[in-house]
Amino acid sequence: MSRKSAIRMFVLTLLVNLMIAQTLATPGEPPQEMIEGLWKMAAHGDLLTKEGWKRAGASYTVPTPWTENKAVLVVSNDYALDHVSTNGNTANAVVTCQQLGQLDSALRYSPAPPSKYFKSGWGYDLVIVPSHTLVVSSDGKQEDRVNPKTTYWKISGSQGNPWTTVNTAIRYVLEKRAETSDPQIKKNADATLSQLLKLH
Repeated sequence: MSRKSAIRMFVLTLLVNLMIAQTLATPGEPPQEMIEGLWKMAAHGDLLTKEGWKRAGASYTVPTPWTENKAVLVVSNDYALDHVSTNGNTANAVVTCQQLGQLDSALRYSPAPPSKYFKSGWGYDLVIVPSHTLVVSSDGKQEDRVNPKTTYWKISGSQGNPWTTVNTAIRYVLEKRAETSDPQIKKNADATLSQLLKLH
């Protein structure tokens, strides 16, 4: 599918969603369950793999393609869903955690800038979206049909960078260090491990 076709499809889907927004059923899963599930995936390290990243993309209105070169954000092992509010077909959620820094593709660690706040909040805007069913007619044509009776909460926007907790970041760096034969990356990994071990 060309970029132009993909944009047209996205705009068309958005317009259809807006037209049926008033008739959407309430999702069976509350928004906090979806956010908590996403953070469990992050803490488990799922967002650091292509398959896990793709699965997590289903929670967003605009999934982001996987790339090996994205920085990995590192947060505290302790995090909590602090606030959830709903208003019709939208919701807002805030997860509190301590942002510790990030890893680059060469396993170098950069600490987060100093902050006067011990913890910070990650905000999420959510929307209710209907399910879609791909229907194939007898002549082989495919049609994407919207079902407003089956709905889901999705985070509005794209995924941004992958993130994980410091304990999982340590495991990730150890695994990547074992996989590489590049002496510089191994050296970077050793320095990173030394820093991360002070944080867990």
